Amino acid sequence: MKKLTTFENFLSEELFIELKEYVKWAKKDEQLGMNAFTTSSTVWQTDNLQSSVPVVRFVLTYHNSELHKKITRELKEKMGVYGDFIIIHLWPPLSYLPWHYDNYVTNAVTLFLNDEWKDDWGGYFMYEDLDDNDTIKCIKPKRNFAILQGQGLNHSVSTINIGADWRLSMQIFVTPKQSLI
Repeated sequence: MKKLTTFENFLSEELFIELKEYVKWAKKDEQLGMNAFTTSSTVWQTDNLQSSVPVVRFVLTYHNSELHKKITRELKEKMGVYGDFIIIHLWPPLSYLPWHYDNYVTNAVTLFLNDEWKDDWGGYFMYEDLDDNDTIKCIKPKRNFAILQGQGLNHSVSTINIGADWRLSMQIFVTPKQSLI
């Protein structure tokens, strides 16, 4: 069974731009209030925290139901499932995610939202090679590029380096009854 699939230009260009504008607006909008945002230090399991700088996050479902519907519609069209738990992550320099398995979901989708990402900025999605777990592979963040991973894939995010832009990503989690691969 294949545990990792990638998609170029995952969202339509119009929806990608709308999502990017929403993220830009949400970072500045005082009406969302501090309750709309959480950090990795208040939500993630202790094993996933280690010494990372906190990652800012917000659940899209609670903020913009129309945008959520559009994203889940495209997810359904391209992958055949409905992912109802959508989180936007804003990764500052010196943040990272240690090696872990997302065993509480059947599949997870990561979508990169930065328009540009330089090689030296870090923030790579890293995963164990499915045929040789002594080999680690990585994927550099790329505009509108999605990664679909199956349950049980050991993965991490490398440290975002000092001087890098904030790494912006969207995660969609699919529960066991909605398996994709």
